[in-house]
Amino acid sequence: MKNLFLLATVLLGVLASCSGPSSSELKQKNDSLILVMAAKDRAQNDLVNSLVEIDENLSQIKEKENIITLNAAEAGTNPDIKERINKDIKLIYDLMVQNQEKIAKLEKQLKSTNVDNANMKKLIASLNEQIREKTEEIMRLNDQLKEKNIEIESLNLTLGNIRTSLDSVSTVSRETADKLTQTTDELYTAYYVIGTSKELASRNIINKEGFLNTKTAVLKKDFDAQYFTEVDIRQTDEVVLYKKKVKVLTNHPQSSYELKVGDDENLTLVILNKNEFWSVSKYLVIQVN
Repeated sequence: MKNLFLLATVLLGVLASCSGPSSSELKQKNDSLILVMAAKDRAQNDLVNSLVEIDENLSQIKEKENIITLNAAEAGTNPDIKERINKDIKLIYDLMVQNQEKIAKLEKQLKSTNVDNANMKKLIASLNEQIREKTEEIMRLNDQLKEKNIEIESLNLTLGNIRTSLDSVSTVSRETADKLTQTTDELYTAYYVIGTSKELASRNIINKEGFLNTKTAVLKKDFDAQYFTEVDIRQTDEVVLYKKKVKVLTNHPQSSYELKVGDDENLTLVILNKNEFWSVSKYLVIQVN
């Protein structure tokens, strides 16, 4: 809601400018941004739900392992207990099959989802730790059953399949973590350029439009992206401009920055609120005289 409020504030400010875009154009941009935000929220929630379901399955497997261990201690030649152990092993296998299906769904989501969520990172870290522990526990359980001469139907095959599933979970978790890192870097990447009107126009960063070419269009199309400097939003507090007169051409909330005069009378753009400043555009275009 806060982002939408900030966006609305920015749009109202632009509407007040006589040289700004029309209200219908602003509404279309606003609607598009809202749709994009909603789609990202849905995709993020789906991804979290998939990870939570896998985590819950692993917790159930832990419970069944404990039951099997207790039963194995009392098994001896009791066929009923051996049967219960067989059933619990089968349940573990079924849960891991479910995990494989959820992993397939997760892999599909990862191909189309960009997310950045601290809670999800914690889930992934927890899941990776459980995977490591689960592999060791299942192997120890297998050894215990062998020591007690308890023959479990298809036990080796089942444990092999479980190991494969755990490996798959581990792989997907690593891929998720890698993708989150990549996505986080992309989300916090911005670009800025400083130049004269002539320099910016030569790179198609600005273009003259309207009657008698009195209107300046910024970043319309086919602009030279290589001319920009890449920055990390989290680490960028200011941009030194080395000029006394400048004009910020891209849209950024006025409350999110200030132009500060230095001892040499040159200006520095100081970012007061990073998230707000880059909320409308990840590109900063500054024209100097």
